[in-house]
Amino acid sequence: MATPLASPPGQESYPRFSPDGRTIAFVGNYDGNYDLYTLPVSGGVPPFRVTHHPTREGLTDWPPDGQSLIFAAFAAKDYPVMVELFTVSAGGGLPEKLPVPYGMDG
Repeated sequence: MATPLASPPGQESYPRFSPDGRTIAFVGNYDGNYDLYTLPVSGGVPPFRVTHHPTREGLTDWPPDGQSLIFAAFAAKDYPVMVELFTVSAGGGLPEKLPVPYGMDG
């Protein structure tokens, strides 16, 4: 039976299970911006905010090691409508751009 794991006011989208099946990563819009969050499958705790990026982010997936997340963002400095791929630790921190010029679903 499906039950809600999080209930903050806002919208959630792009849920992805971690490779070990214990955590769900998703995009949440709780503060007027779309950021990445994680939440244990067991629930019972508030979602953990992974990113604090000023642009909208789209969650792509977890790499096989389950230690980070891959996401797409409108972050190009020279051409702001270009979407680039980034990786960020599932525990938070600064994102790192992946070594491809642009991309959306890595």
